[in-house]
Amino acid sequence: MAGTEVDFKVKAGIVVEGDATLKGGDGAITFPAASSIKMVDGSATALVIEEANTAYQTFHTTNAGEKIQFHKALDIDAVSDFGSNAMTNVNIDSGAIDATTVGSSSQASGAFTTLLATNTAKITATGQSLTTKGKVSVVNADEDNPAIETNTQFQVNGPPLSGGAATSMNYAEARIHTDIANDDVTGTTYNGMGNALVLDQAENIHTGQGIAISKGRSSTGDSWALGREANRGNTGNTDQFTIGYINKPWDDGVNTTGNPLLAAQSVLSISTSGNILVAKSGATLGFVSNSQTTKIRGSPSADADVIYTLPINAGTSGYVLQTNGSGTLSWVAAAGGADGMGSGFVLEDNAGTEVTIDENKEVKFLDGGGIDATWTDTTPGSDADPYDLTFTLDLNSLTAAAVNVANDSIAIIDANDSNATRKESIAGLATGMAGDGLTATSGAFSVDADQSGQITAVGTLTGLTVSGAADLNNNLTVDGATISLDATTSLNIDNSNTTNGITIGTATSGVPITIGHGTSEVTFGDNVTITGNLTVNGEQTVINSTAIVAEDKSMVLGIAGGMETASYTRSGTTVTVTSTSHGFSTNEYVYISNAGNSITDDVYQVTSTGANTFTFVSPVSGTVGATDLQHSSANVTEGTADGSGVFAPGTSLHSIKYDSSNGWTVSNDLDLVSGSHLSINGATTLSATTLGSAVVSSSLTTVGALNSGSITSGFGNINNGSSTITTTGAITGGSLVADNITIDGNTISSTNSNGDITLTPNGTGEVNIAAGNLNYAGTAVTSTGAELNLLDGSSAGTVVNSKAVIYSSAGQVKANTVSVDAIAVIDTSTGTGQSWTGGTAYEVANYAFGTFRTAKFVCQISNGTDFDVAEVLVTYKGDPPADDAAVYLTSYAYISTAASDLGSFDAVKGTTTIDLKFTPVSTGTYSYDIVNTVLVK
Repeated sequence: MAGTEVDFKVKAGIVVEGDATLKGGDGAITFPAASSIKMVDGSATALVIEEANTAYQTFHTTNAGEKIQFHKALDIDAVSDFGSNAMTNVNIDSGAIDATTVGSSSQASGAFTTLLATNTAKITATGQSLTTKGKVSVVNADEDNPAIETNTQFQVNGPPLSGGAATSMNYAEARIHTDIANDDVTGTTYNGMGNALVLDQAENIHTGQGIAISKGRSSTGDSWALGREANRGNTGNTDQFTIGYINKPWDDGVNTTGNPLLAAQSVLSISTSGNILVAKSGATLGFVSNSQTTKIRGSPSADADVIYTLPINAGTSGYVLQTNGSGTLSWVAAAGGADGMGSGFVLEDNAGTEVTIDENKEVKFLDGGGIDATWTDTTPGSDADPYDLTFTLDLNSLTAAAVNVANDSIAIIDANDSNATRKESIAGLATGMAGDGLTATSGAFSVDADQSGQITAVGTLTGLTVSGAADLNNNLTVDGATISLDATTSLNIDNSNTTNGITIGTATSGVPITIGHGTSEVTFGDNVTITGNLTVNGEQTVINSTAIVAEDKSMVLGIAGGMETASYTRSGTTVTVTSTSHGFSTNEYVYISNAGNSITDDVYQVTSTGANTFTFVSPVSGTVGATDLQHSSANVTEGTADGSGVFAPGTSLHSIKYDSSNGWTVSNDLDLVSGSHLSINGATTLSATTLGSAVVSSSLTTVGALNSGSITSGFGNINNGSSTITTTGAITGGSLVADNITIDGNTISSTNSNGDITLTPNGTGEVNIAAGNLNYAGTAVTSTGAELNLLDGSSAGTVVNSKAVIYSSAGQVKANTVSVDAIAVIDTSTGTGQSWTGGTAYEVANYAFGTFRTAKFVCQISNGTDFDVAEVLVTYKGDPPADDAAVYLTSYAYISTAASDLGSFDAVKGTTTIDLKFTPVSTGTYSYDIVNTVLVK
């Protein structure tokens, strides 16, 4: 079978200095992508296509004479486009003629299935017209067959959007243009028509006719229209001009109730009587002057049609418009003055004095003794929001005077006289207020000291002193900022109700309760139950009891700053704790307790902090709403834990204490009861008499004398460390095994698979073998030591510096590098299992530019399935090269077994080397083998 012959591929370009002959037959030159053939400039024979020496086609590139010349008959078997250039002296019997004047001097009739004019189509004969039974579409030159809208008979299309920005190229225009010469205008008026766009229909019936301005498609967009108002559904013959708007495209509403020419969409309409109607409720008619807009708007609460008829003249200064009640307006003189107050109005006081108020007069309200008048609202003065004048009683403005109880009076509201305002003496008021136990004489009150049966309730007392016993037989409610009970002997609070008992501070959550002075002794004479946390801030806690019973299973010592309760939430593994002014910093440690939700009591590291929040990572994931936990008040460190433990004072202090440097330390012996043992990770380590079976090695350095027992065959190796095992007797028996060496009779062998046997003398000692006593595989070794040293480090098929050359069985010699006459050096590089990312360049070989200048690489790249092979020639300019641009390469003889190349080669300047790099097209696992021949510079 023959191999697959592939193309000789050159990655960049190829220059042939002499002639080139291609014998490939059809397709000998193939361009797989858009390409060009470049010729020399300024030559009349830049490129000649010929048979033998007979020219068929010549390319002229001389300036101002560029052309392509055909020397043989031209048979064009497809449509040809000559652009804007003339085609002269051509006899065309069939085919298309594009962009060419046909019959310029002598016209004749022509029949066309499709007539496309990309520039100008003219009908010059008088009285003639262009008639079509189909639709007329005026298009851009870039569009041959544009879509025409369904209801459209004549359409002007702009070119499609090109690029990302809107330009004038997207503009479409239909224009009716007239050029009337000055000489055609007779006199000062031209009565003829300049041009017109006529929307015409044959039948004299009312339909909508107009011009639509629309944007958008498929229910997105809007449209304006102006013209004759449409009459959908024969609802009336409202023959008027309208301008309408609707928020949908024209095509979406033209045949529906969404037509902007319908009355429902009208914004402005003109009737046949000349009436103009702004058709939207709340719309205005505006006039712009001096960049400001003055608008007229109809009344929003109009309840009838009104027509206002203006006066026939401009009126006179100082006159105002007045209606006669039927809409006819006329000019009438103003009531007087610009404000219309006329002669003003009259104010009169209690004394009968009158004053006239007009536009030039002001009224001021004065403080007549205890009454103040102030404007509290001065805008806008409308019926809905009038001006507000507020009268207030101002006692501070009155003159102070001594009270005469017998003669002075005050104002009262008399409930017996329709709540009329009356005066009453202070003495009379006192008499009216007297009652049981309280009498009034000439305005002076007297209180009967014996009020038993009289006072059943009092209001708030600012102070109350009781010198005798106070007997309260009912509930006592005392509500004040501070309640103080002070006794010089004793204060007893007791209750005989054994069910309800005595409660203190149970009504409101969070109320702090303090019992006792800082040096007081607080004694609880009975059982004490604490449902919340118990915090003791004293120096020590003394418990004098027979036994301490705790339901808790754990005890935590040395908590920094104590414990605080806070709320937390969990999202995923992030726990967010809300603790006001917590004081933690990121990466500090916090002790967490009673969190629940599978968050175990433990020390956690703070991951981030806010003003009132901090977070840590939960050992479990999930989402938890707001709930509570307890945390240490301060950062817990090995320093805060150091010294925590349990202490028992005897003749000395006995303790189990945590030492941050050494762990838990016990000050005294540990005495385990009979049958108990020490365990590590659940495995028995030590009982009273025996090491546990889990102890498989020991660091014991000294043991007592072993006076009994035996070492059996299953004992295993005896490791005596660096100590010497000595005996005065001989070691006899079978073979002697030392580590991996066995001495058996006259044979020394290794016990491990493929194990080496090394003879290493101490210091400068040597292994000496008498001459003639060394055999290898039964053959005597006769070489001298110097001769054997030449083979040191050499192996078959390799070359080692300053050593012997040993051919392999196949006659091969292998070396890291091979130098040829000190001119060329052959080197290799290889790599397997390379995880490469598509589009990233990876170094596959290099050479030192300080030593070599030119290199030839023979390359093989594989993705495990296909292979790319190529030769790459590399050199550089300068010494050393200035940058990557000074490195030159060409890739040629490129073969790929895949449908396309696996990648491409490049050469760049490194720190001290020229680096050959390969950039894969796709991500994958690659291998490469490179043979590099470099030339010494």
